Amino acid sequence: MQFECFVIILDCSKEDKHMAYHNKLYKQLSCRDVGADCDFTVRAKTEEEVLEYGYDHTCRVHSKCGSSRETDERMRSLINNVWV
Repeated sequence: MQFECFVIILDCSKEDKHMAYHNKLYKQLSCRDVGADCDFTVRAKTEEEVLEYGYDHTCRVHSKCGSSRETDERMRSLINNVWV
């Protein structure tokens, strides 16, 4: 059984809630970007948030916990900029 997962971290402060649907630049990484057969995608404002949620997913779903400097560098190189 295959599940589709998608996480979006939006930072909508009181001042910009009315602009939540306007084009904004986000960082995005998916399991498929790193070669995994999984539909999980995380989108957030910062690379740090992408890595945090990505590593959490990897640990919970794929049982691959922990990271290293090399892993961080590889993951950062695969993060894409997307307009939402």
